[in-house]
Amino acid sequence: DSLCANHKAAQSSLKLIWEHKSEDGYYKMQFGPLCSGPTGAVNDMIQVFNMFQVATISRGAFLSDGTRYPYLCRTSPSLQFVADGIAHLVMLFGWSQVGAVQDTRSLSASTVVEFKARVKKAVEDGYEFDQDFLAANHYTIDGKNFNEEDIAKTFKAKSVKVALIALYEDVGAPFYCQLAKHGYSGSVGMSTILALSWWGDSWIAEQVEEQQANHNNDPTTVGPPACSAQEIYTAAQYMFSMGQTAFLQSPQLHSITGVSLQSIYDTYLSDCIADTAEGCHFDFAAYDYDGLALVAKAFHTWIYEDGHSLDEIDYVNVNPQKELYEIVKGMNFLGVS
Repeated sequence: DSLCANHKAAQSSLKLIWEHKSEDGYYKMQFGPLCSGPTGAVNDMIQVFNMFQVATISRGAFLSDGTRYPYLCRTSPSLQFVADGIAHLVMLFGWSQVGAVQDTRSLSASTVVEFKARVKKAVEDGYEFDQDFLAANHYTIDGKNFNEEDIAKTFKAKSVKVALIALYEDVGAPFYCQLAKHGYSGSVGMSTILALSWWGDSWIAEQVEEQQANHNNDPTTVGPPACSAQEIYTAAQYMFSMGQTAFLQSPQLHSITGVSLQSIYDTYLSDCIADTAEGCHFDFAAYDYDGLALVAKAFHTWIYEDGHSLDEIDYVNVNPQKELYEIVKGMNFLGVS
């Protein structure tokens, strides 16, 4: 587990490569990490070993630089696509004044940066958007200078009617709760555009349970928990969700595995709600399934159609890395994501 830390990801991957013992002693590729920063750090490290990499849910726009991060393929869309979608939504409704709130994670900050770049381009193309308003109403929830209630009260005081929300759900849930507590959502308050896609299908229930547990375990906390599920839902129902991931549920067959998309979802749901399971992560699982299918298909093509052997992968030969990368770049298939 990289713990979303660059140094942990690089150290763990290098340790695995060093300690790996198998018939030929070589890993064939790198799968992951999840977070974008560690993915970039690991990509730097594995170039020494000429390894091909697939990272399923790393969405940082900086990873799109193929020269800086070579032989890296992703199955989830980059943040540029999310930012494009948000900008199109803003222009579709003719909004000219939009606020923004983020947490301290790098993905959150990158989302706002990408959105600002899109609206700047839209202004240059003639769209009337108040960039000064966005700059004056862009806040970071860091738990020190600003918390969730501070921003909710500030947005209400400044009559911000539309806001870009670049928050992870552990910060987003209490923020929506505070919007409800201060009566500032929907037609009488503020509409929000959620720009991150790590929010699972049951995020409200999960966050209420987690915050309740934290409340119970902290002896210094007095009074009831800050948020209830109803309070969060009251404000969150006015959310536009951009980039929310989910399983595509359809009778159509997955192009690689041949399993119906509905069956893939049903099987995952059955497995993840079992008593022995750790829970469901619909926001990750679809991309992981397609990523694993992509890897299997790429190696099948490379070995059985192009006539190669796994013996060719020895950390020295540069050709397998390039060949597998080109195979994946040319793949187009119907998947669950």
